[in-house]
Amino acid sequence: MASGFSTENESKCEGCLAFGKAHVCYRMEVRQQLCDDCAQLNGHLIKEDNVRQWYCTKHLQESAKMFCTTHDVLVCETCASTEHRKECSLQDVVDTVVDRKEELAFLIEEGKNREEEMLERSRVIKDRVAKIKEHYAKEERRLKKAYADEMKKLTDRFGLLMRELKEGSVVVREKVDKQMVDADKVCKDMVEIHTNAKEMMNNDELLMNEFTNFTRLCCGKFEGKINISESDRALQVAKMVNFEREEGQRIGEINMPVETWEVERKFRVGQKAFSCMIGSSSSNEVVIKDNHDASVHLLSFRDGKEKRVIESKNSHDMYKCSFLNDGRIVGGSCDGDVVIFDQTWKHIRTISVVLSPSARVSVSVDGDGNILASALGQSSICVINPHNGEIVRSLTVANKAIYEVHAMANNNIAIRTKCSKGQDVCVLNQDGVVISTVHLHTKDMRSMAVDRSRDVLYVMYQVSPLNFAIDVMTFGRSAGSKKIVDCSKTPFSPNFVLPGNARLVVHSEGKVLVYRKTNRGLGELLTDSVSC
Repeated sequence: MASGFSTENESKCEGCLAFGKAHVCYRMEVRQQLCDDCAQLNGHLIKEDNVRQWYCTKHLQESAKMFCTTHDVLVCETCASTEHRKECSLQDVVDTVVDRKEELAFLIEEGKNREEEMLERSRVIKDRVAKIKEHYAKEERRLKKAYADEMKKLTDRFGLLMRELKEGSVVVREKVDKQMVDADKVCKDMVEIHTNAKEMMNNDELLMNEFTNFTRLCCGKFEGKINISESDRALQVAKMVNFEREEGQRIGEINMPVETWEVERKFRVGQKAFSCMIGSSSSNEVVIKDNHDASVHLLSFRDGKEKRVIESKNSHDMYKCSFLNDGRIVGGSCDGDVVIFDQTWKHIRTISVVLSPSARVSVSVDGDGNILASALGQSSICVINPHNGEIVRSLTVANKAIYEVHAMANNNIAIRTKCSKGQDVCVLNQDGVVISTVHLHTKDMRSMAVDRSRDVLYVMYQVSPLNFAIDVMTFGRSAGSKKIVDCSKTPFSPNFVLPGNARLVVHSEGKVLVYRKTNRGLGELLTDSVSC
């Protein structure tokens, strides 16, 4: 039985004090909540719990009909006419219940509305908090990325400076190490002489038999010297390489002697788009070919005077040329031949190098005066005796397509080749065996030249669709390349030669530009110090 006195949960009966029994009745005289068993045992007035009864808060057995809203208590008729008569606001209990339920309903509805509003506000706040966190996380990521970028720049810069410093160190150490080896050999020879002399002093038979040979040996070894001035000069040059700290975000710079060139003279040659330079003499002239009629001209880069030496193509369309020690000219043709001219450019003989009517031939002259000739794209080099035109021998370079050949010091040969990754410059010994390779895969190389006095490589390559440049590097150390010249593109790729006397001549856009060396690089300074 549900009532205002019963509860949903089970609790103790106030009559029998038993737990676990529902309250179903109320003992009015003593105001007790009773279970069914206790209700039967007690003779007091038992009120069935189907209608809610209200009782005065002060007189517990009196029915309450009114509710004092002023004091918030239930009152009986007596209390209503006495204590709560004046200045109190009285209301029927049932009306009070109805009013309060209506107010509760309003509060419930208002609470729901407020709950929805607060939930929305809470959602907005959480969204703001999430955005604040995301903002700071984003800024933290940006800061970390900026830090990583700066660290990468710093690391890259540090690596570059270390490579430059190591390059300078290697150049100097190569020279000094050779001096150390030579000095150690002289010292070892002196110790050997001293030891052998002491042994001979104690052995008369050895003295009589080996004395003459020993004294000759001593005379030869006594000529060995240790030149301290060379190492002094090397130390002086080494100190030209130094690190200079910079303010700000950059670490600094490695300062070292760097080869530099500047334009000394300019000459206009023929028509702008129809000429190219194919070689130079050992004096002051370069050889210019007019591509319109294949005529050949000599241009003095001292005064700009021009002289035609081959009138027209005739039977010899020249591709490259070089000069023999006696002044004769050797040319590589565009027809697979090597052509020899006398000092007046009169034809002497033609030597067929490859049986192809369109094979261009690159030529050079080695230290022995022999002609080196190789057809472009072939893998062999012909060594030709210039006096009789006979091919002395042929050097085959396996798996190498040759596009340019240059003689070096000590009868070594430099060739320009191509591979799947790009272009390389290989150094061959006199037997055609590759002894070193300079990888130039990142450079669109077009031509090269070799300074035989110190075996330094000069490379012309395309920097952009409109510009070319020339780098200088030592064989075996491509990381140490330095750009020395910029030039613009021509319809025919610009080319250059090294005629000697610290000059570099570039042919570009129908102009001949003569460069003069203004500063020597580290390697050249060391070479000069050793040769002094």
